[in-house]
Amino acid sequence: MNAGLVVVGQPHGYLLQGLASAPVSRAFWGRLSPFLEVFFASRDEREGHNTVGLDTGLVYLLTRRVAIDVAAETTLNRHRLDYALRSELSLLLGR
Repeated sequence: MNAGLVVVGQPHGYLLQGLASAPVSRAFWGRLSPFLEVFFASRDEREGHNTVGLDTGLVYLLTRRVAIDVAAETTLNRHRLDYALRSELSLLLGR
């Protein structure tokens, strides 16, 4: 589980946005791990709507500290039906 708060700047002040996600993942084949995640984001505009979504994809560990992933994402609510394809590079910093 992941949760957080974000302060979003608005034309007349700020809005506090809540974020939460529940991912599941499992090592599948060597360095390859599929994942599935349900996420929630409260509105990011004063007249906006909350967003609930789902994403799924694959993570590949290049090294112990470097991973790449590809995913497909969609929202599940009628107010903001969106789709996205994404790819990321993650680096583990520190010890």
